[in-house]
Amino acid sequence: MPISFLAKHCPEQFEIIGLAPERADVPELQKFKYVNAIQHNSNGSTQSGNKVNDGPTIKWNSVPDKFPYYTAENSDGYLQVLYARILIRRK
Repeated sequence: MPISFLAKHCPEQFEIIGLAPERADVPELQKFKYVNAIQHNSNGSTQSGNKVNDGPTIKWNSVPDKFPYYTAENSDGYLQVLYARILIRRK
């Protein structure tokens, strides 16, 4: 759920169980690990892209319009890190 869910949260109906991007600390949530990820910035520079392994990530087939985006040795697409998400469970 997006973080804006908090304004509408009904504690009697749903239990908040976590917050992504805490995936790195919960091995059960990390289903895939990107190897040697590189962050590509809008000014053309690059740096370590470890952030792709810390939270929700989406893969694109072509270069995304927004920066930063990421590449990794074990991915055939372009990656973007998504905003934090709240993990909930129905009671």
